[in-house]
Amino acid sequence: MEHRARQAWIAHAHARLGPVDKIAHNRASPSSDILSAREAAKAELDAAAASMAVIRVSLNSLEPACRLSPDVLIQIFLWARDLDAPENQRYGPRYGWLALSQVCNLWRNTALECRSLWNEPVLSLGPEWVEVFALRSSPAPLFLKCDTRMKTRYSSGMDTKRVRPSLEHIVQMAPQRVAKVDFAAPWTIIEPVLSVVFAHATSLAALTSVSLQTDKNYGALQMPDNTFSASLSSLTAITLPDALLGFPWTLLPSTLKSITILSSGHSLKATESRQVLTGLYRLLRRSADLALLSLDFEDLPSWSHVAGKKGLDLPQLRTLRLNGQAEGCLSVIASINTLRGLNKLEIGIKGTNWEALHVASFIPIIQSVSNSADADPFSRLSIAGDFTTYQTHFSMDAHRTSEYSHLVDMEPTQTAQTDPSLSIKFDTTEMPISEAEGRQLMLNLLSSVDTTRLESLHTAVRGLANIGWTASDWINHFRAAQGVQYLHVGRDCFSLFYALGSSTANTTPPSGEAVEKGADDALELVMDASEMLFPKLRALSCEDVDFKGIDHKVRIPAHQAFTRALTARMVFSGIPRKITMRKCKLLSEQVKWWATTVPARMRDWDADTLSARETYSNGFY
Repeated sequence: MEHRARQAWIAHAHARLGPVDKIAHNRASPSSDILSAREAAKAELDAAAASMAVIRVSLNSLEPACRLSPDVLIQIFLWARDLDAPENQRYGPRYGWLALSQVCNLWRNTALECRSLWNEPVLSLGPEWVEVFALRSSPAPLFLKCDTRMKTRYSSGMDTKRVRPSLEHIVQMAPQRVAKVDFAAPWTIIEPVLSVVFAHATSLAALTSVSLQTDKNYGALQMPDNTFSASLSSLTAITLPDALLGFPWTLLPSTLKSITILSSGHSLKATESRQVLTGLYRLLRRSADLALLSLDFEDLPSWSHVAGKKGLDLPQLRTLRLNGQAEGCLSVIASINTLRGLNKLEIGIKGTNWEALHVASFIPIIQSVSNSADADPFSRLSIAGDFTTYQTHFSMDAHRTSEYSHLVDMEPTQTAQTDPSLSIKFDTTEMPISEAEGRQLMLNLLSSVDTTRLESLHTAVRGLANIGWTASDWINHFRAAQGVQYLHVGRDCFSLFYALGSSTANTTPPSGEAVEKGADDALELVMDASEMLFPKLRALSCEDVDFKGIDHKVRIPAHQAFTRALTARMVFSGIPRKITMRKCKLLSEQVKWWATTVPARMRDWDADTLSARETYSNGFY
């Protein structure tokens, strides 16, 4: 039966695609017929996909819910646990995903047999339910989580009142199983949580992670004196807000591998901030095993006045995250004696103006991470920014080969699933930077990254013309990026299009000074395959590009610069195999001109991209 069904579908497909095959095998077929054939083939493919969906619906109808496999049921329960948590409401508790376990006996038995399903007790339901969770999950480790920010308008407010007794009950009942405490709540809950944790420190032998964060602008929390005496010897990771006064830093173990300090949105007094920074710095002095350090200096000042002359010895440090004011972040970098082992860096700097950013001071550490001895090079680079408003923004992210999936760039609708190893952000909050400053920012950051192993480049910067960024700059900075296969272009991209069609042989090296107007006009067309920018380019994606725009330097429309690049590269097989357009702008007459200018053999992309449309769509409008 299976063989006959297969043969029948194949015969049906051949019959439907007969006219398409004739055009495909006829080398004399005009371009209009080829375009129509592509449309017909795509329609058949869509019809086949719709047929498969109908068949799958029929197949699934043979599997009623009471006959689903336990593996599928467990996955459903786990998803529901994350999406529909139980909570107390005005008219009683809403059990959320717990109701799913009562659909039938099979579902109930499957839920009870999966111990990991019950290892996150819902503290807001009260001690009775917490005990049920603990018994059903035994002997699995317990993860105590609570996020009051998830409350709905129907919440009764009783959930927060039940958190402390629930926490105390579970800690007294099974302290040796508590592995993680993760709370995001107001100070009124955070303080009791800390008291419970340190009061039972000797019995919490399996506790490895404590994460406490509070809502913004709740002020500072003064911990009571002489409350804590025992240390959390098993702790390896801790996350705390910066406005926590009187915290017992000395009771934290020297074996910590991760320390994160978050901004609470509250500006401490000078004596208070000194107290917090001194306690934190002394903890770091004895944390030789630390692998991750994340500090937020949005509200904290520089700690140069508390740092010792010997500095910090953190030989195992691999990840450094700094956010906030430049002076505070730079004081951390200066206090660490060696950063040779650092392979992941995240920096987010905010300042009122260009001088407050101190961009040049961060370049050495960026270069250190980019040129580290790590055998996993950067293969994906993304740059984004805006130089057109009263606030300047620029960011740069770089993924290593192990963090990068080609599927993300083969299908532009997907997004990167991993955090980049290098993430740099600079923002001004009050004054825009000048043309020379913006150009210097781009030059400094792009020059600090090794691009020789890049395979994917994403650019979405608005206002490049405002800072004098030219095609020559693109060529100078990415001439060595011979392995780029995927290029995603957005926003202001005229100069990049012009660079794609220009020779890389006669450009000047990068300079911090602005390029004279008309410099791009003197660039010659590509005359040799070895002179192409990105010679291995396979896919080009354009998003939010105004092809109607005219560059004020060379006075030609962007769509002509694009066509110039494709025409020049065609001779050397340097054109992309696929071109994707999204949210782009092109006039109807320009679409017709472009379609007649670009040879048919170059149109190896979706036919929709050359359809003249006057309304917003996935193609041009």
